[in-house]
Amino acid sequence: EFGGMLCIESQIQHFVKLDHKNGQDAPGRKMHLIAEHVWKLQRPKVIMSVTGGALDFAMTRLQKETLLQGLMKPATQTEVWYVTGGTDTGIMKLVGEARAKYAAHQPLIGISSWAVLRGKERIQEDSKRNKKVSGEGSSGSRQLEQPTLLYKQIDKDNSTNNKTLLNAFHTHLFLIDGANNTFGDEIKS
Repeated sequence: EFGGMLCIESQIQHFVKLDHKNGQDAPGRKMHLIAEHVWKLQRPKVIMSVTGGALDFAMTRLQKETLLQGLMKPATQTEVWYVTGGTDTGIMKLVGEARAKYAAHQPLIGISSWAVLRGKERIQEDSKRNKKVSGEGSSGSRQLEQPTLLYKQIDKDNSTNNKTLLNAFHTHLFLIDGANNTFGDEIKS
């Protein structure tokens, strides 16, 4: 398990990779603690989970604009955490666009399967190379520096079978390394 900051298309995001293999406890409790105590996200009044197709789909400009505005309407009325699968496809990509355009102050949390990410090897290598312990924190716990890792989205075509890119407009990412090494590992967590 490791974490830090990613830079995707000049957008900075917090991330953490969590293992969920070999009968380990589901990472839900860890995710909650990380969100509130490490990332310091303010507890929301509403958590809006947006799920659906990972395939891109065609819409008219008016349909798309109506959807984007509708998705972000709760953000104008209360404190919201938006949660999606975090990838750069389908509804998850649209929620990212909506947040960037209409609710940039609200967190958008992606929960993705580690196994299906393009470029994950680079994230893992850079995390190992940049991991440094900076000493004791005020509570006596050791603090890890969070280097910013560059995650380049250079392979936008579908030439890498069954691999996907992370969306640049998500603010926080949980990357779940599950037992099946496939899409859906994050759901079973």
